[in-house]
Amino acid sequence: MEVSSFSAIFLLLSIFFDQIKKKTKKAGNIESEDTDVSTCTSTGSTFFKYWSFSTMYPILLKAFGGVLTALVHKHAGSVAKGFALICGLVLSGIIQTIIDNESLSVDQIIGIFLMNLSSWLHFSTPKLV
Repeated sequence: MEVSSFSAIFLLLSIFFDQIKKKTKKAGNIESEDTDVSTCTSTGSTFFKYWSFSTMYPILLKAFGGVLTALVHKHAGSVAKGFALICGLVLSGIIQTIIDNESLSVDQIIGIFLMNLSSWLHFSTPKLV
């Protein structure tokens, strides 16, 4: 939530300063690209002109993550959500060490062991009613 808020704030600031820049160019009679802001199009192009898959990837990933988060909140309990969070952190840490070509530290290995042990103990023990 916080990251999305900061992204929205900086997006709005960017749009605001871009509008100020365009107004100062028009006031100074400086030739600028003829852009129609109301339709978000410039001469012969559309809003999505410079978009590619790499532009859409973060948007689609964020949307997919939001859907998965909503499904977890709907169907799982708070303990399962906690385990899912910890497993995600461990997985991202392992992937980062592979990408950075580093070895896991002793603390990380102990943390992974304890996380696996606690998950096994929680899910293998029958619930007492």
